[in-house]
Amino acid sequence: MLIPENEPHVPLDKIMWRAKPLRVLGKMPKNHDIIGWDTETYKGYARLIANSTGQYLIIEKQKISEDTFTQILRFLTRKTWRGTHGFFWNIDYDFFAILKYAGEDFAKKLYENGEAEWEDYKISYIPKKAFSIQRGHKTHDFYDLYQFYNTALEVAGKKYLGEGKLTELIDRTKLNDDFGLWKEREREIIEYCIKDCELTARLGVLLKDTLKHNIGFIPSKYISKAYISKEYFRRHTIIPTAPNFPKIVNQLALLSYFGGRFEITQRGYIGRCVLLDINSSYPYAMTFLKAYPKDAWVRSDQIKYENTHGFYKIKVVTKDNAFITPFPFRFRGRVIFPKGEFITYATKEEILAYEDDADIEIINGVEAKGEGEYFLKSIVEHLYEWKKKVKGKDMEYMLVKIILNSIYGAFYEKQKRGEIYLTGKLFAPVYASLITAIGRINLYKEAKRYGKRIIGMATDSLLIYGTHNTPLSSKLGGWSEELSGDTYVLMSGIYKIANKIRMRGIAVRRVGKILTPHGEYEDIFEYIKAKPQLTQYVITHERPVKLGEVLTHTKTRKWEDLNIWAKVERTIDINGDVKREWDDLFINGEDFLSRSISSRPI
Repeated sequence: MLIPENEPHVPLDKIMWRAKPLRVLGKMPKNHDIIGWDTETYKGYARLIANSTGQYLIIEKQKISEDTFTQILRFLTRKTWRGTHGFFWNIDYDFFAILKYAGEDFAKKLYENGEAEWEDYKISYIPKKAFSIQRGHKTHDFYDLYQFYNTALEVAGKKYLGEGKLTELIDRTKLNDDFGLWKEREREIIEYCIKDCELTARLGVLLKDTLKHNIGFIPSKYISKAYISKEYFRRHTIIPTAPNFPKIVNQLALLSYFGGRFEITQRGYIGRCVLLDINSSYPYAMTFLKAYPKDAWVRSDQIKYENTHGFYKIKVVTKDNAFITPFPFRFRGRVIFPKGEFITYATKEEILAYEDDADIEIINGVEAKGEGEYFLKSIVEHLYEWKKKVKGKDMEYMLVKIILNSIYGAFYEKQKRGEIYLTGKLFAPVYASLITAIGRINLYKEAKRYGKRIIGMATDSLLIYGTHNTPLSSKLGGWSEELSGDTYVLMSGIYKIANKIRMRGIAVRRVGKILTPHGEYEDIFEYIKAKPQLTQYVITHERPVKLGEVLTHTKTRKWEDLNIWAKVERTIDINGDVKREWDDLFINGEDFLSRSISSRPI
């Protein structure tokens, strides 16, 4: 019998739980001016820092220097732009280019604790999202704008502003290595950088104005999509968070959290398949969430109240011949869906949904009593209908979609600070577990109808061999047909259906190209066709060395490597999936392209 790990992937005793419940937000925050910022680097250091007001700072010597770092902090916190919201495009690269002057010791403190003091400055940093500089009672905030547009600055500028970068002025790819170019073309480099700042500022203003005029509110900060989403929801409803639940409820809910279901049952050349999606799967799940008084929760070794929430430790015995099984299990850092007898944790919703697919014995648990109140249902349904109405209005559609889809992440938001995990304001493992569990239930129930024709599952989508008979609907939680066609499946997240190719986790050199030791290919499947004798396919790409790599891989990286472009490799094994027991292994790529291999639960 499989026994669960004693702790979830986030240790319970390492979580710093917030003590106070949240209130509904009232007064709208101040309408801050927007400034765009950018850096141009040499040897990974910010040699030029500029903003959209036309101001800039040139740093002559690129080396660790306390004086230079202080000079940069003074520039970034000038009184002139106090009270503004600053935006960078891909903020980590710019922040690392600035931080590089401070040296490794300070950077390590900042990286491990999320904040650190430098002279009379206090610097805070959230990876990929934001950094702030506080001096006295004044704080200057800087955010990443890329995360909202999710495309290159050049692409976003042309799409939303009708204007791109000054790409013909300077070859930016040479700036990090060619000091002669800096000496010969400094004025053009400054012009190029300021233009990027201006584009960033205008896109930041567009984001703010669309939120204000079309969505009806301005966020106090632009830390992340989830931050904007949770501020919107907090203006419309009271959201229970971890302090609203007894400790045992939070603990069992956290142990019952397994995220989305990612699983393939066959790999190789499958034949004609169809891909179905649940419309807004997680928002749909949120319409079933209820709020209860803190004293409504009781310990229980059975299910007494069927229409309430509950979390349990259970013993499961699945059917011997099941092709897919319902209950998740955390095993060696992975989530699998095994067969046989095992102990795991589950929500009440899962136990009731799967009672015909397994023998389930409740060991202990907690459940709520009473009716409860649907606190998200009406607002989610409103946002979903709103999103349908504004489809085609790029900016408004994008922001309504962000608000609708990003709130889920806030229920599981946490940041590691040393050995401790600080939780976000909306941290609520009860709802994070329920949302993902309901999503898995909806996926499994539909997948089960197709038996061994089910090829794969991924959060909100099903890949089915042949045709389907699932009723389609545009309603929230309904099923939509994404596409169909000849299908190859390599592993979860890497597949080809007709002409659509998904390569999750594989970096592309440019649109439609991957770089390998054997040359460039359109995609991983073209790579396999070109090199059919292999079983492992190496993919390379160049990217800047990140702060975490320098601080943790001390044997292979040194401080001067920070922000330097380096070649990174990833190896794709055609027999690499280990979440299920496979009937056979592919001999090589040619074998992979010519047949399929099935599997069974572990």
